[in-house]
Formats: sequence, C-alpha cells, structure tokens
Amino acid sequence: RPERVHGDRPSDLVTAAAFALSAPLASAQQTPAELVVGAWHCSAPAGDLVSAGDLTYNADGTSTFDQQVTGPVEGMPLVVRIVGTATWFIDDDGMLSDNIVTAESPSGTINGQPLPAETLTTFATEVKANGHSLSEFTVDAEKLMISDGQGGGSDCTRKGPA
Repeated sequence: RPERVHGDRPSDLVTAAAFALSAPLASAQQTPAELVVGAWHCSAPAGDLVSAGDLTYNADGTSTFDQQVTGPVEGMPLVVRIVGTATWFIDDDGMLSDNIVTAESPSGTINGQPLPAETLTTFATEVKANGHSLSEFTVDAEKLMISDGQGGGSDCTRKGPA
C-alpha cells in the first residue's frame, strides 16, 4: 500500500490548481486609465480662489463636472457654480488630457448678491476657452492628483465608480 502524502486529496489538488490559476488575476494591475474612471470629489486652489466639487471620468472618454468656485474678489466673497462636460484620455507620454466641451454657470453670488446673467455667461465662456489641459497625474484606488505644472493642482478623493 503506497504511503499517503499530505495534500494529495482531490480537494487539495483542486484548491491548489484554483489558487495557481487565480494568482495572475489577483496580481493583475489596473491601468492608469482604468483607475481614473470613476466619481471623484476634487479641490483645486488657484491663488485666492478654490474650485471644489464633483468630477466623474467615464470609461468612454467623457467626463462631467459640477464645481463651486469660492474665494475673495476685491475683498468680497465670490461663489460661482460651474457645470459641464469634457473629453479625456491618457496620451502616449502618460499625461492626462482634458478638454472642456460644455460649461455653464447656473448661479453665483458676490458679497451675497446674485451675479448678473451676463457675468455668469462670461465666466462659463472663460472656463471653456481655457478648458484644455495636459497634466501629469498620479492615481490609485482612492486618490487622484492632477498637477497644474506649478506645484499645485487638483486633489481628488474617490466617491465611487463611474
């Protein structure tokens, strides 16, 4: 009668085989583009102003944003909401390219008083006109940092999947 070696039961062999097959899957790394996809809450200081709000990168290369810009302007508190859509991709050099397609400013105040519709339209037009960026970035499962190339940028925390 042959001596039985520990671990040669069929269930042990199946478990070992399943483990061996799943190891490459478990260690498979997500690409940067796959990690970027999802819903984020971002904050981006720019001088005295801060843009903060939601940004969602979709797997199809589109994105949406709903941000609030706040800060003092000539000593008065400014609050402007900006919403819109964009396209995005990661170029061959690993840079994140964003291009704003639409931008609207549905509301805003300065010193607690509503901003005129023309001012909101001008603000949205400026955002769209300056809405192409090519940025270095870092991303993991929970954080996305998009560099502005001047030591700052957008600091984002994952809210959920796209």
